[in-house]
Amino acid sequence: YLMKGMDIAVERIKKGLSENERISIYGDYDVDGVTSTALLYNFLKDINADVTYYNPDRIKEGYGINFEAVKKLSQDGVGLIISGDCGITAVKEVEQAKELGVDFIVTDHHKPPEELPQAVSVLNPKLKDCKYPAKEIVGVGVIFNLVIALRRALRDEGFFKNGEPNLGDYLDLVALGTVADCAPLLDVNRILVKEGVKRMQTPKRLGLQALKEASSIKGEVTSYDLGFKFGPRINASGRMSTADNAVKLFISNDLEDAREIAKGLNKQNTNRQGTEAGIIKEAISELESNPEIIGSNSIVLASRNWHPGIIGIVASRIVDRYDKPTMLIAINEDGVGKGSGRSVDGVNI
Repeated sequence: YLMKGMDIAVERIKKGLSENERISIYGDYDVDGVTSTALLYNFLKDINADVTYYNPDRIKEGYGINFEAVKKLSQDGVGLIISGDCGITAVKEVEQAKELGVDFIVTDHHKPPEELPQAVSVLNPKLKDCKYPAKEIVGVGVIFNLVIALRRALRDEGFFKNGEPNLGDYLDLVALGTVADCAPLLDVNRILVKEGVKRMQTPKRLGLQALKEASSIKGEVTSYDLGFKFGPRINASGRMSTADNAVKLFISNDLEDAREIAKGLNKQNTNRQGTEAGIIKEAISELESNPEIIGSNSIVLASRNWHPGIIGIVASRIVDRYDKPTMLIAINEDGVGKGSGRSVDGVNI
């Protein structure tokens, strides 16, 4: 409850639960967004809420909240949307949602802009006047704190007649989102990851069992596996199309179904690796044949052949190779470019 706005967020969700209101989680399409979505969805399902979720299509909709998706959720009877790992800049979209009679609770961890969305509550440890001490938690960490607070409030009201959810069971998702989002493993992050990795050794979650099998992990799971085996497979789903399958993996109650989804994520990851290799080859070839670009202070390249979901990873590879801020731009059939940039220490892009 040190997190600014937590009490208001909890009261609004309690109101939704008491009125059997339809609640939707709107999560980002990366690992942090996927784990945020799955964690809150699983918790609300466990307490018999009417809950659904939405993760945008990276190519068609792009990052963050978009009004068309909000409109669709409203038409599906959703009265409350809780964002996960996104929404801190969604000033206009939250206002438009209000006009449709839809309330928003924004949960995010990215740097807040000057103007904040006028949501029911905005949970973000980086808000200037937020007293929550662990500023480096990621989106799934914010969601986990929301779930802790909500469970306590419900417990105090005698909500749990037949036992309550054990939040330790969700720490696998918190650990995965934290490591995959490259958060520093200090303070509370270190504790969450340590405890989450413990629970991954013999996972209860069927999706995680299936993901371990698909990643050929036989023995102990380490934080390396989270960052370099699990993370890329989940990210591939959001990079190549939509993160929907990745969320389905973590909410599945059927092992065979989870195995099929994990196999699909494996295939998408292999496709992603092939696409990435092709873009790297093309970018390096262009650079090596243009010495004046390599001689400049930064690198900017564009192509109609590049996949917009992959250029960020390739930009990182180019920075590693040439040690210069790099911006790659994928141009679509309408001639519109979507760029992704990476930089070197000391140069803020």
